[in-house]
Amino acid sequence: MKRLQLDFSPHHLRLRNTLGGAAVMLCLLAGFALLASQRSLDQRIARYAAQQEQPGKRGVNAARDPLLLAEEKQAREAQQALQMPWDAMLGALEHVQSGSFGIHLLSVQPNPAKGEVVLEGEAKDFSTLMDYVKNLRAQAQFSDVVLVNQRLVEASESQTGLAFTLQAQWKFRKP
Repeated sequence: MKRLQLDFSPHHLRLRNTLGGAAVMLCLLAGFALLASQRSLDQRIARYAAQQEQPGKRGVNAARDPLLLAEEKQAREAQQALQMPWDAMLGALEHVQSGSFGIHLLSVQPNPAKGEVVLEGEAKDFSTLMDYVKNLRAQAQFSDVVLVNQRLVEASESQTGLAFTLQAQWKFRKP
């Protein structure tokens, strides 16, 4: 015979209603907190916009509010990073990579501030690595391609390869 679940206890419903009410209250509190932070952000944006419209007062207000100066600096740096010719640099790397068999790039570390890029990878042998360096030097986006280091690594039981690090100057026009 099947067992019947008969529960006529009002505590079960009361617990569910209490938890539901608490969840609604938490959502309302979170909504009010988000609304307050949005108003604060809107006020800061309005204050910043007013400072931008009044160039004579900008120096006085900016000196008093270092937070605005820091935000302006971050925005300028982000804008410069977005204006970098990433497509040209990555396209040149892909072009060289497409003709280089036996080379596996593991990381590309561009540093636009210094105008350089560091490449780490693995090659099947030294001659393949030197061909890759020669092909990189032939690209217009790179100059002064230098082999920084190399070391033997075991690719499998019977094969060894070279792990390498290359450094190159990245040619681009600064925005």
